[in-house]
Amino acid sequence: MLIMPKRIPEETKQRATRLVLDHLDEYPNLTVACETVAARLGFGPESLRRWVRRGLGSNGTGLSAKPDGSVAWGRAGGVPQR
Repeated sequence: MLIMPKRIPEETKQRATRLVLDHLDEYPNLTVACETVAARLGFGPESLRRWVRRGLGSNGTGLSAKPDGSVAWGRAGGVPQR
């Protein structure tokens, strides 16, 4: 028997992404923030991390996720990083 992954509504994805971004300063990096929020909302942390990374690159906030899970603020050149 084939088990199909559950389909998560776009509105739920956006809400979860906002939660992570709103509370990001409370966590050491993006990965830990996603793990915590995903556990509370009942879906996989890697899925949430991908949604957030995808949103960071396309929402014009000047945030960019780095490979180690931390977040760089602003554009290039001497900008403080988290």
